[in-house]
Amino acid sequence: MARFVFRLQTVLEHRKRLEDLAKVAFGESQGGLFREQATLRGLQEDEERTVDHLEMIQHEGILDMENLQLGLRFLDVIKVQIDRQTQVVARAEARVEQRRKELVAAMQARKALDRLREKQLADFKRLEQVREMKEIDEMAVMRHGLEARQLAAQSGSAMPSLTVSVGGMQ
Repeated sequence: MARFVFRLQTVLEHRKRLEDLAKVAFGESQGGLFREQATLRGLQEDEERTVDHLEMIQHEGILDMENLQLGLRFLDVIKVQIDRQTQVVARAEARVEQRRKELVAAMQARKALDRLREKQLADFKRLEQVREMKEIDEMAVMRHGLEARQLAAQSGSAMPSLTVSVGGMQ
């Protein structure tokens, strides 16, 4: 039996490697995004705690101007950090989206070759099946001829003639 050989197998393997690399790049960019988002959440939590602390100082009725000014300066610094981190998160999101697009393109390129390979394999199997059926038919015809000769030899007569009628004529 003949063996199926996909002529573009090396191209398919290359596209699979490119897809794997795209998956790794996408995963790394997602991991980076998650880290940057966690940093942003941490800064936002620091801001909330600072605001809560300043409100607590204000409600206690003891006005410590120095403590209040330090808290407000700290709050200003955190807000600047939050703004910067928001921009970092936006850039990380854009990187993730770009990597996702690259991954989708790599997957589509690989899948196109996979579909072509599957189609060619199905065609190959169909042709192999047709070839095998022809071989079986030929062996049956040859066996029938051999059996007919053996029968003729055993009976001592000449080989029977085969007549084929087509449309009522002999």
